Amino acid sequence: MLPIFLSVACQLGAVLLLKQLALVQPAFSVAGVALHPLFWAAIVCLGLQALLWQRVLDRHPLSVAYPLNSMIYPASLLAGWVLFGEALTLPRLAGSAVILCGIWLMSSRHSA
Repeated sequence: MLPIFLSVACQLGAVLLLKQLALVQPAFSVAGVALHPLFWAAIVCLGLQALLWQRVLDRHPLSVAYPLNSMIYPASLLAGWVLFGEALTLPRLAGSAVILCGIWLMSSRHSA
């Protein structure tokens, strides 16, 4: 299970780096983005995530692994709140709870 959590962590890292890039460079330009260190750090995170994902797929059925990858949604909600002061509203929390329940149901050993 550790590769799954590390894969999600790398994916979250990339998302957070790109969010920070959007905040520090609000005027979009291809050259500005492509030359920024945050962009390349996000690319490294995504590369690591892809390598870890291959390990996950080697060890777990796709029907278990892919739902676990959905942990990125509640994790990004909490990270956005903690790091960027984004709103943590009841609908967002409820949506995250539904996702987590779905992950639990899909990855349960008793699933058919």
